[in-house]
Amino acid sequence: MRKKDTINLVKSRDRGPVEFESRNFDHEGDVMAIARKEVISIPQTATIKEAAEIMVKNKFRRLPITNPGTGKL
Repeated sequence: MRKKDTINLVKSRDRGPVEFESRNFDHEGDVMAIARKEVISIPQTATIKEAAEIMVKNKFRRLPITNPGTGKL
C-alpha cells in the first residue's frame, strides 16, 4: 500500500500553499526502471528563487547543485 505524505510549500502569499504527494513505492525493483537519463540540476550560482521554481515545476524535494563550469556535483 502506498503512503500519502504531503508537503506544503508556499509559492507566494496570494496563491496559497502548493501540495505534493510523496512518491514512495512499497515494491522492490530496479532503480533504473524509474531513473531519468537527463538529471535536472542547478548551478551553485543560481538563486534560491530559481531553485524553488525548478523544484515546484518538477515536484522535487531535493535538487543537485553542480559546478557551473564542469557540471560535476
